[in-house]
Amino acid sequence: MILGDFVHSHRTELDDLISAFKVMIQKQKAEWILVLGNHDWAAREKLRDWDFDMIAKELVEDGITFSHDPAPGTAFAISGHVHPVVRIGSGRDRMRLPCFVINDTRILLPSFGSFTGGFEIKPKAKDRIFVAAHNQIVSL
Repeated sequence: MILGDFVHSHRTELDDLISAFKVMIQKQKAEWILVLGNHDWAAREKLRDWDFDMIAKELVEDGITFSHDPAPGTAFAISGHVHPVVRIGSGRDRMRLPCFVINDTRILLPSFGSFTGGFEIKPKAKDRIFVAAHNQIVSL
């Protein structure tokens, strides 16, 4: 399942990427679901050609909402819109790392693309933070 912003614009030249994606999904025997993100909406007609098993605005399974940007009041959601990063260290010895944020109502997924940037979060008391560094997921 991809939680949105699979492509950035309907104007992006996608033919080579579509071909590579179709080869990959043929090799991977899995169900491929795209939950549309804010950048995908304009390209949604092109995305129909990608052979996803399902394209949806959101998906709810067993009380969990899978959404790019869930509506306020959603009981529990896994989402990809925020692109959270956390700052570690200070001065010249600081880094901004993509992170997963997990609490009682949300799991926020990071983005690892250089194009997406990131939103620096300030963890709250109930947040559990996991960073991706050196090919590992590490709890802070």
